[in-house]
Amino acid sequence: MLKTMDTAYETLKVASSQLQLTPKQINHRRGEFRVISAGISYGGGQKQPGNLVHSTWNTNVLRALVQHPSIKAIAKFQSHAFESWMPKLHATYSTLKKELLGWCSGLRSLFPGVFCATTFNMGPRTVCHKHVDYLNLWNGACAITAFGRFNFRKGGHIVLHGDAKLIIEFPHGRTVIIPSATVPHSNTGIAPHEARMSLTQYTAGGLFRFVAYGFRNKETCEQEDPELLEKLENTLEARVAEGISMFSSLAELKKYWKQKLAETKRKLAATTEDPDSTEDPDSTEDSDSD
Repeated sequence: MLKTMDTAYETLKVASSQLQLTPKQINHRRGEFRVISAGISYGGGQKQPGNLVHSTWNTNVLRALVQHPSIKAIAKFQSHAFESWMPKLHATYSTLKKELLGWCSGLRSLFPGVFCATTFNMGPRTVCHKHVDYLNLWNGACAITAFGRFNFRKGGHIVLHGDAKLIIEFPHGRTVIIPSATVPHSNTGIAPHEARMSLTQYTAGGLFRFVAYGFRNKETCEQEDPELLEKLENTLEARVAEGISMFSSLAELKKYWKQKLAETKRKLAATTEDPDSTEDPDSTEDSDSD
């Protein structure tokens, strides 16, 4: 896996050198480093969800980047890691993405996982200021993988502020999954001669609201179905409680994976008993197939 991470880092460096970025994509609220996002998003005055738009040149660079085997492998790993620790949230993200892609054939998914969008933080020295990703789902999470050539014991840590009060070593090739919309986070600095990048997958909170409003924005929902809007607003407290319940305890995780293992064993046994079965004996139900 480390070889894949090394290859991904070199691939990101090449893409970074090719991209034609604006000043706002180099110096922004998260820090002073090169950044570009791609995928499905909703916000910033959009009437409905759409694909993030770039110049023809940058689109071609991004297309080659997301099709690179190392980048695809990391995106898949992030989605599976998300399921490993937050299976209920993972299922919610998976359902949302399927509904959006079914609603509009023009929406394009970068990767076959559950996240709708990806941000490439291309350094050369990616060190984030303290911030929250307030446009993400409030109880959701983003997956972040770090790359680079830096001394992870001295810098590049991920810092979780607020009640968390954690400073965590974040080496090249490692992945963290954090509730980025509610927990302020940042990175510690790295040395002037060092380099650091990262790849983050996420889903905008506006996409969840758009679907909840019946595949329309709040204003249209208020005009066409005021009863639905009133219901959503009156059940806010219950929906907050439901959102918090999406996080799993260790006991719930143990039960979930015990059931998944039993399910996999049953499928393998059924395949062994039926030699004419066309099912791949190594396959399991994979929510990343959406």
